[in-house]
Formats: sequence, structure tokens, C-alpha cells
Amino acid sequence: MPLRPLKDDPFTRKPGLQVVEEKQVLRVSQDAFEEAVRENMELFALPAEQALEETIKEFELQKVDLSNIAKRIPGQEHPVLSSLESLKALVAPRSGVLLGGAKMSSLVAPLAALRDATLKSSENRNIAADAVAADYVLSALQAGLKENNAAIIEAAVGALSSIVVNCRKSQDRAGSLGVQSVAAALRLFKGDQTSQEALRKTFLCIRSLGVKNEANRQMLDGEGVYKEVIGLLPKVEKPLLKDLSKLIRSLLFDDDVKVLVAKAHNRALEMVDEGAIKHIMSLLWNSSTKTPCAYDNIEDVQLEVMSLLSRLMVKDEFCVEAVQLGALDLAVHVLNLHVFEEDATGDSMKLERHALSIIKAVAGNDDNKVLIAEGPALQATVKLMSTVGLVNIAVGEASAGVVGAIGLRSESNSQRVLESGGIEALIRLLDVAITVGETKGEAAMKSKMSLCRTCCQALRNLVGRNVEVKEKALALGAEEKARKAWQMYGDYVGEAAHPCLRDMGCEVELRELWTGSVDKVQDSSAVLGDFSRLDTTLRL
Repeated sequence: MPLRPLKDDPFTRKPGLQVVEEKQVLRVSQDAFEEAVRENMELFALPAEQALEETIKEFELQKVDLSNIAKRIPGQEHPVLSSLESLKALVAPRSGVLLGGAKMSSLVAPLAALRDATLKSSENRNIAADAVAADYVLSALQAGLKENNAAIIEAAVGALSSIVVNCRKSQDRAGSLGVQSVAAALRLFKGDQTSQEALRKTFLCIRSLGVKNEANRQMLDGEGVYKEVIGLLPKVEKPLLKDLSKLIRSLLFDDDVKVLVAKAHNRALEMVDEGAIKHIMSLLWNSSTKTPCAYDNIEDVQLEVMSLLSRLMVKDEFCVEAVQLGALDLAVHVLNLHVFEEDATGDSMKLERHALSIIKAVAGNDDNKVLIAEGPALQATVKLMSTVGLVNIAVGEASAGVVGAIGLRSESNSQRVLESGGIEALIRLLDVAITVGETKGEAAMKSKMSLCRTCCQALRNLVGRNVEVKEKALALGAEEKARKAWQMYGDYVGEAAHPCLRDMGCEVELRELWTGSVDKVQDSSAVLGDFSRLDTTLRL
């Protein structure tokens, strides 16, 4: 069907058919979309389904974003909108007030329906955000908190978590009221360990509110949520540990592009002050028997707790504390379990990657570096790099990162890496990354690029202060391989390959990032202003 102008063209911004421009993205209202569907049905006598398809095509051709639109035939129910309409009939927005003598028990069904609908797709979450669903869910949550009704609170928390996940608009809409309400739900459920599902939903809701939203994370801190969740580490049942660890780790991210400076580092400091490392090590390592704690084959739990541990070692003294509590012993034990693992290409090596992350994290302390280089940790890492690392890119990159961290600013540690066969393993790993067959898919290409970059960084750390290591690397063809990696993968690898080649004494081109010129400034006050009357007295 030829493209035609709509009755009341939405781009004229007339009432009823209004297009909103947000960051150069055109959006059409739900009413405008349904009106366009009706026109196609009436003017062209099209069947309802075909009219819907044609309307979608028309708007897409006009570059209108329909992600917030319920693509339905007029009059047809949409699961998000219908459940929200039921909820609107029961509660007033953001007040906790029930309407028309509604019963508390009547809130459970629409909340559950809304949760199920928004979990299905991001499009449904956008529709819910556009219909300010968070206002009504928060109202139901407040009503449940007032009456101390656990069933309503659980249903509302579950619905809120599904609405805000990966949806910035709903996260911002929830705001301080959402944070305060969820914090209150956490305090209620943490005292009743019998309701594990309710506590799990609360963990998920807090995590969803904070992901990529620094403002919400700071409000969660203000509500004391961080102290609450750290205190729960030694208390929750093992099946809940995975969700709790994911929650705590998400609070340590610096992933909000709308904020120039985040406070992830400060949050890590606060958590360690609350005993986070001590609690985590008690969950992972039995200090009396020197063996890992049993998890009844719940490997995912151990993975998440280990991942959280490596995130918390942001200061020198934290690295020392972790090693004293057995973090290095734990990592070496895990590495030695599957050094010759046959299935090294699947998910079987996740535990080993996290163990390598722990070793790299504790290497932030110089004394720990010596301990790693002189003990079994280095041998286990090199052995893993020269076996599993050659077929599993993720393990290879993690082990190369560990070797590079050990040799940083230490001539003696670089020598020990050389004596352990680490240089040969590193060069061989780099060779695999640049000579393996054609890469299939963008993800595989990015993995190999990252591996080459990490290998070049590790080589630079190792050759910088040790002439013998430099000579060995050059003899093994490090220069040729680094140049080839740079040529294959461009500047992303070149940023690491250039200083690596330079520190090995190879010929490299000095890249001048700015080659302009500045005329001589005759009168500095013309540019900088008159400073003659400034009081420059130092005041203590």
C-alpha cells in the first residue's frame, strides 16, 4: 500500500495525534497509533490484523520509535495495560490509599499479571513505563507496608522489580519513594527467613533499581541498605547466596553514563568496613581444614561469591586481609582441580576464571605479589595458561592478566615468571590469538582482540625492568607477533602493542597526537586576566 499522510498528521503536533521528540527520537502516543489503525480499517476496508501491520510499517518508514506502544487492534486487550487498568481502579498513585473500599487481597492478581507481562519483553516494560505503572505498584507496596501484609508486599516488590529492570524511565520514576519502600520490605523480610521467595524478590528489586542508575544507588546507601545486605551474608540460606552476591556486586558498578563521578569505590570501602571480606571468606574457605566450603554442587553460588570477593579488593590493606583469610589458598586449590580439564571450551572453566581474578586482585599488594611468585599460585597459573588457556580464550586472557600483574614494577618477580615458563606460555598464547582460523561472529572477534591486548600489556610489564626477560621475549618472536596483532586488530590492540614494542627496545614511530602551533602570547593578562590584586597568602 502506498504511504499516505495520516488524518491529523502526527508531525504537525495536533492534539490527539502528538509526537514527542526525545533526544532526536520521534515517539507517537498510544491514542495516535490506535487512531491510525482505525483509519486503515475504515478507509481501505482492511482486515484488523493487516491494518495493524500496515500502520506499524507506516510509522517505521517515518522513523517513529514504537517501543513504547502496545501494538494492538483498537479495543483489544493488552496484558500490560489491562492489568494496569485493574490496578488503577484499586489504588491511588503513590499514596498507598485504596479506592472505593477495595480489599487488600484484590491487589495480588493485577500485580502478578503485571509482573508476568513485563517479564516477557523490554517492549512491554517500555509500555509500562509510558503508562507510569511504577506509581500504582508503589502505591500497592505502601498499602501493604501500612498493613504489614506480607503477601501484598511480596507481590508488589515482584512487580516493581520486573517493571524497572533495564528501564531507566521506570527507575527514575520510582525514585526515592521506591528506594524507601523496598528498603522497608527488606527489613521486614530479612527477619523472617521462612519466606525465601519474598526475600529473593526483594534482592532482585533492589538490584534492578540500582543497575546503571547511580542516583538510586546513592539513595539505597542513604537508606542503610548496604549495611543490611552485608549483614545478611552469613545468615541467608545457600540458595539465596547467589542472588544476594549479585545484588552486592551490582552496587559496586560504575556504569551510569549520565554521571561524571560515581561512588562505587566509596561503597566498596563501606562494605569492607562492615566485614564483607571476612563474611565472604567464611562462606568460601574452611580455615581449620584448609579446604573450600561444600556447596552441594551448587557451583553458581560459589561463582557469584568469588566474583564478589575480587570486586571488593580496592585497597592495599584489603588485599592483605583477603590473603590472610585464605583467598590465595582458595584460588590455587580451584586452579589445581581442572588444569587438564578436557572440556575447556564450555562453562566448565568459569570457576577457574574467577579464581584467576582473585589472584590478580590480591596482587595489588607488593608483598602479595612476592607470595604469589614464590608459591604455587604462579606455577598453577602458568600451567593453566599453557594448557587450557590455548583453547579457552577467556581463561587465557585471565591467566595472562595474572602474569602481567605479578611482574609489574618487579624485576625479581619477572625473573620468576621467566623461570616458570611464563614467557614461553605468554608468547604461545599471543601466537594462538593471531594464527587461529577465521573468527566467527563479532563476540569471538572481540574476545581475541581483548586477549591480544592483555598479552601485550603483560609482556610490557615483564620486560620493563628485566633485560633477561626482554631478550628471551625477543628471541621467541614477541616483536613480530605484537606487530601482527596490531596490524590485525587496529588501534585497540595498538594502544598496548606500541608501549610493549617500545619497552622491548624495538623501533616504533612516535605518534604526535597534536601537531598544531600556538602564537607567542605577548600579554599574559589578556588571556589569564590580571592577578596583581589576588591575595596569595597561604592560610593553614
